Amino acid sequence: MARTMSGCQASPPHGAAYRAPSLAAMAASGKGSDVVDTKIVEPLVKFFKEAYGFVDKCQKPNFAEMRQISTVVAVGFGIMGVIGFFVKLFAMPLNQVLMS
Repeated sequence: MARTMSGCQASPPHGAAYRAPSLAAMAASGKGSDVVDTKIVEPLVKFFKEAYGFVDKCQKPNFAEMRQISTVVAVGFGIMGVIGFFVKLFAMPLNQVLMS
């Protein structure tokens, strides 16, 4: 494509649109194998190695840990329920007073 005086790219001649080659086409021609390796394959390999290492280090919680987690979650739900109850309890009469 030719550049104009203002630095913007001029349109291609005869209305032909420029199409960038796809990754599959570059890989098939042999020119894009480096691009495919660096853009797609290497990050995937790195991700799966890190994911495997993370899962390898993890362990299941034992019964005591699971019970503690369940208790904390249940207490949290209870506290949020009580707060919601009191908000609703005070909001309904307040709404009636303000609307009348």
